Amino acid sequence: MFLTAFLIALSFLPKPPARQTIEVRERVIGGLSDSPRLYSLALGDPRLVQIRRQILNYGHSKPAAALGMARWQAETAAIYAQRTNELAVDPTTIDRPTLGSITPVIPVSFTNQAKTIDLVGYWNQVDEQARGHLLKLETVWRQQQATIGPPPVRLGNVTQPLLSGTNLGYAALIAFLAMLLMAVWIRVQPPRRLVGASAEDMQAISTKREQSQGKSSSQSENQLPVILPAAWIRLRQPIGVHLRKIVYVGLFATAVGCWTI
Repeated sequence: MFLTAFLIALSFLPKPPARQTIEVRERVIGGLSDSPRLYSLALGDPRLVQIRRQILNYGHSKPAAALGMARWQAETAAIYAQRTNELAVDPTTIDRPTLGSITPVIPVSFTNQAKTIDLVGYWNQVDEQARGHLLKLETVWRQQQATIGPPPVRLGNVTQPLLSGTNLGYAALIAFLAMLLMAVWIRVQPPRRLVGASAEDMQAISTKREQSQGKSSSQSENQLPVILPAAWIRLRQPIGVHLRKIVYVGLFATAVGCWTI
């Protein structure tokens, strides 16, 4: 009874959630260790979501502030160089309705002699230097990213466990209660059955027969001790016993059906 109720309870209890296998490798000289440590987390565990995010972001760190500054300087120098070259070819490329003519911007000093510089050559040089500096920083940053290597944490297969400690505990408790209920039922309404007469029973029958012979005929004429073979007697079981047998068969069929379908 315990095993039948245990199997039925296990089949109806909710299945444990699927679990994701996690492989963790320690860093050693020259790479990662060959023997990973295995862990598992439920698919709905917030820690698993965080691990996935960290694996996706691994090796994709943000560039340093110096690289961002170099990119801004290179873009700015490129814009100034392009506009300066356009003005050198055709000063009317900039539309300024409020000005009658385009006056080139040149550095001046507070001396009597004006000093001019080649703006086209200046901004082209600044643009070239900014591009070279940016290319150098990007190369260093890519080399650093390439030396990081694979992540030490790897997600494995997803498995669906059939049992869990919680389900086993609940199933055992339900099976114990079912067994206790069936024991009480048998105690309250036991089955009828013939039991072979022992030596003490035969002695008691003989004693009772001798006592009945000493009584008056009027008292003993209605008493007739008889010993019959067990095959001649048919017992009628109460309805509760038949119902209990049906419950037994039904529970067994349910347990077999739940674990074979």
